[in-house]
Amino acid sequence: MAFPDYRGGGFVNLIASLAEAGGAAPRHPTLALLPPAELSGARNIVFWIVDGLGDNYLSAHRPAGHFARRRRGSISAVFPTTTASAITTSFTGATPAEHGLTGWFTYFSAAGCVAAPLPFRSRGDNLPLTARGVSHEHLFTEPPLLDALTRRAIV
Repeated sequence: MAFPDYRGGGFVNLIASLAEAGGAAPRHPTLALLPPAELSGARNIVFWIVDGLGDNYLSAHRPAGHFARRRRGSISAVFPTTTASAITTSFTGATPAEHGLTGWFTYFSAAGCVAAPLPFRSRGDNLPLTARGVSHEHLFTEPPLLDALTRRAIV
């Protein structure tokens, strides 16, 4: 098992570099492979997440491809390595231990059901959680990183 490197070599640190380059105070150390100073002068920064595309796959299947030629190194994922955990980290700059979303389906006492937080729907009946009287603030307790940026951002 590979453990995440939250000290400067992980996905959360990439988010910290993007945050600092965008004028926000990062919650964690910035990514050693991509210092914010390299980004802050850029006219545009495009942050593109391809869910499930890991370094091993990229290296094995396209070793001479466009992305591989521009590769600086590899970074560790968040833990647990789930879509819900990583996407929430990208929107908040917080680790899964900090934002609390550790899996696609999670029991939420505020909703009284197991739900998928990203589509904001209950499991089984697929109802919007708002139909159960639950607001986004009940599940997403960390502030959005976009609110802290001083430069224009589009999602």
